[in-house]
Amino acid sequence: MACTSDITLVLPTLCRGGAEKVMCAMADWWCAQGKRVELITFDDAPSPFPLDARVKRLALDDLPDLAQPCPEWPEESLAVARLRHALSAGGTGPVISFMAKMNIRTLLAARGLSRRVIVSDRCHPPLYPYPEQITRLRARLYPEASRVVMQTMRSAREWAYRFLPEARVAVIPNAVLPSKKSCSPNATSDAAPRLPERGFLLAAGRLDKAKGFDLLLKAFAAKAKILPELRLIIAGEGLERQELETLRERLGLTGRVFLPGARDDLPKLMAQARAFVLSSRYEGFPNVLLEALAAGLPVVAFDCPAGPRECITHEHNGLLVPAQDTALLGEALWRIATDEALHGKLAGNAKDVFTNYSMDSVMAQWNALLAP
Repeated sequence: MACTSDITLVLPTLCRGGAEKVMCAMADWWCAQGKRVELITFDDAPSPFPLDARVKRLALDDLPDLAQPCPEWPEESLAVARLRHALSAGGTGPVISFMAKMNIRTLLAARGLSRRVIVSDRCHPPLYPYPEQITRLRARLYPEASRVVMQTMRSAREWAYRFLPEARVAVIPNAVLPSKKSCSPNATSDAAPRLPERGFLLAAGRLDKAKGFDLLLKAFAAKAKILPELRLIIAGEGLERQELETLRERLGLTGRVFLPGARDDLPKLMAQARAFVLSSRYEGFPNVLLEALAAGLPVVAFDCPAGPRECITHEHNGLLVPAQDTALLGEALWRIATDEALHGKLAGNAKDVFTNYSMDSVMAQWNALLAP
């Protein structure tokens, strides 16, 4: 059953993803401040991230069928009706929704209710390949939100300001999130290979086109012969595993590049790595990049839309490379692997990330949106 809450958070599900990790951390932070927090998802699957026991979970799939048509989005009528029932029973506190499709459902469900709705896209909307229907509904419904939260100013300028008044758009980055101290591997492929113990390059994320791991393999291959001792670990799982494994073999990188699957021990790997590499074609605001900097790792990243430039100052705490330029990425990998003075400088400045992206400072920005 729904509960009367101070804050209601809405998300499709709790899977192993950046948006889910951020929302769980927000829920925990507000609980620690004495707020009553409700978290609504479709299912009641356990969270892969720490979640305060005081957070009230509600699974929409457990609610009865409610025959309320939704002319704007007929195929989602049941989901919208269930969500409206939950929001109606949850008090009058503000509602925060993440992810475009869930944001649309939430705005439709909250129509006529005395609840402010704040929605947030967790990607770079100009490049994320949503279906035409979602694009149209989002443009029509987002103006009904109390605020639309973007993660970077670039996303706000390139997308949100086109159809929303500037005063209705907020830019709030992700925070440096705490890592679990007790870490164990969760390898899902590569037959749980024996990984290098120190000095490797590390990348992490979903194995999909957006993350650009194919570009990273090509950049690494260009320097592999002159750096014979260097290894690369790409932690993560996804639909492009087979393509990446095939490319690894074609580039002659078997035994040099490891794809150990999704891992629960990223903090341990970060402590052992030489540097972190972000090769994304586009981003929202990469949590894993903040985590790498917080661990004191130098980073090399494509200057892609839209997150890396927000937290990396070139030659200060990392190296920024023109987006999708594999030749220059290879040069940056060579520099970070061989230049000890550069490595030491970048590592020494990496933890500056705590200055702008502490949990308290970021949550103060969210609290400002919630103020009456």
